[in-house]
Amino acid sequence: MSADRKYEIECQAIGSRPPAKITWWMGNLEMHGHSQKVTEDGNASTSILSITPTREDHGKALSCRATNELVRNGIRETAMKLNVFCEYSTNL
Repeated sequence: MSADRKYEIECQAIGSRPPAKITWWMGNLEMHGHSQKVTEDGNASTSILSITPTREDHGKALSCRATNELVRNGIRETAMKLNVFCEYSTNL
């Protein structure tokens, strides 16, 4: 990823009844700025997070967490480590 550039990242949970609630996390902080849609049959939830990483985000874990509170241990999470590049310009 390039620092200070906007990205949309998608996360999908399939097969949860009722549909899973999807949240996004960077470390222990909940992220905002995402949308969630559920398919007509209720079988799949999709969330899209809009994120503009900074160079300070390099190496942090970004997680997508799907939760169904009616199921014991009804939490599934996937994470990725952010690799954020900074573009430097040189004025000669």
